[in-house]
Amino acid sequence: MLSKLTIAGLNEFTEGHIWDQMELPEGYDKDVVITEIIRQCSEFSVIYTEPIFLAQMIGSWSKKWYHNFDRWLKAYNFEYNALYNLEVEATYTENGSSNLDQQGGVNSSGTDIELKAAYDSEAFKNSIKDEHSNHVNTSSYTNGTTSNTRTEKRFGNQGVTMSQEMLAAEYDIWKTNIYQMVAEVFATEMCICIYD
Repeated sequence: MLSKLTIAGLNEFTEGHIWDQMELPEGYDKDVVITEIIRQCSEFSVIYTEPIFLAQMIGSWSKKWYHNFDRWLKAYNFEYNALYNLEVEATYTENGSSNLDQQGGVNSSGTDIELKAAYDSEAFKNSIKDEHSNHVNTSSYTNGTTSNTRTEKRFGNQGVTMSQEMLAAEYDIWKTNIYQMVAEVFATEMCICIYD
């Protein structure tokens, strides 16, 4: 017979209703969270032993940690290449104007701007700005403005860290389990953790 003062006992006594007010971000399986909490905390006494009040406190606890749990899940599901430590997207824009000069040649001037975004940002920043002017002899009449934009992507291993080290770090990351992390937070804040 389970003690009614443990999380497993109160879960059984209330037929699982102590979890009714628990809110989790989209992407979590609530049943898996509950099962992992019971697995880790089944023998621990709870701080709040009155079932209705415990259910309210579990709801409050989940709201308090909601943002954290959401960020953990987003980080956990983030798509990346484990062996790349460089990912740069650069946009180059060339703008210029042309007009016919008195000698029959074409004067042109413009600005080349190189924009880059860091690997974790979509915002572009000026990297290089090169202003130039040219005189080209030509017999044709040209007048107007020109604009040319191109985007380049560079990615791979820039050589600072060996691929083997990045792969070992990847293995370490996947030893972490978000459901276990949620249960550990629950144990710390909602249970009296006494080990025999």
